[in-house]
Amino acid sequence: MNIEELMELDKDTYGTDIRPKVYLKNDNIKITETKIDIGSTPEDFKKWADHEKQAILMREKNFNDGANYFDTLQKLDINLIDDVPPGWNLFDPPKKHELADLIRSIASVGLIYPIYVLEHTSGVYSVICGRSRLLAFANLYQATGLDKYRFIPSYIVKESDTDELFVRTMIIESNLRFRSISKINLVQSLITIYEVMQKNKLYRGESNVAEEVAKTFEVSETTVFNYLKVRDLCEEALTLLYEDRLKLKAALYLTKVSKETQKNILEKFGIKGVNTIFKLKLITRDGDVSLEKLEENIKDIEHKTPPKTRMTIEISREFVAKLIDFLLEFKNQVIVPFACRNTRGKTSTLFKVRCNNEDMEHYIKEKLVDEMLYGKLISAGIK
Repeated sequence: MNIEELMELDKDTYGTDIRPKVYLKNDNIKITETKIDIGSTPEDFKKWADHEKQAILMREKNFNDGANYFDTLQKLDINLIDDVPPGWNLFDPPKKHELADLIRSIASVGLIYPIYVLEHTSGVYSVICGRSRLLAFANLYQATGLDKYRFIPSYIVKESDTDELFVRTMIIESNLRFRSISKINLVQSLITIYEVMQKNKLYRGESNVAEEVAKTFEVSETTVFNYLKVRDLCEEALTLLYEDRLKLKAALYLTKVSKETQKNILEKFGIKGVNTIFKLKLITRDGDVSLEKLEENIKDIEHKTPPKTRMTIEISREFVAKLIDFLLEFKNQVIVPFACRNTRGKTSTLFKVRCNNEDMEHYIKEKLVDEMLYGKLISAGIK
């Protein structure tokens, strides 16, 4: 059994993939739009409204009272369990060595944590939490043929007792707790959780949603708001971001302009140009501009170079003091005079030294480094 080959469930019944699906053939993107009349009737809208109302009531009950599935534990045939609908699970499958370690663990001590599955009204089962464990069982059963690996302990979550948003939350929460995830996975998960919490804010008290999300993901509220800016990207930029072809920092700069301007930038500047952060910063600083002005700006910055760069130096402790002397002399003779004339004595915009503070404390304590000289080197201005 191969998890990647499991059947795709009916998206109209079980939810849709919320990830962007814009297919880009090359870096020079040509954007076209087509409007389609879906022809929905008033009866269709009423049906959808009634369905949403029931979903909200169910969601309120789950988030307020919690959901207890521990009395539903049973052993399920792995051949009856499919993957969740496309797009519900934002996380990558386990790497080969991770799966191998999990298989060895289950073969040695058995399954410690049962999986969670969603029982659809159609009778189909989908794995919610434990996709890797299910894949390990499938591999063990294929290798050994033993029935103990054909039937996997599972908690059953009935579709009639929950809704899509609550299931998505379960998937994200379980992956955050038990797996290391990429930054892109983190961004997608954070946005999903934020939107779930917003929909349920009345049911979770009046606490600040961003603060709750920050606690869940163990990041600052500023980081939460930065990641949420991704929602302001056009579909083309979102696709590139989720395919890991667009840098997150570049994506955040793109959100400074309208979606229409984003499309124009992608089409005229290409992915390589957009990922050149210092150039993208110049392109977006004027906000929304005409297509002619954008092309003119792109041409103007073609041969520009980065205004700053970063250099990393690793040095043996015997020479740290000498290096500080050299850098301090450079700062005093070159940087300080320029700062006095141009930046009101602020040197950090021109020259900044960052060191391993823990190491420097030891060097200063053992008198390998002069604390006063070190302080002058890392200071932001002229005293």
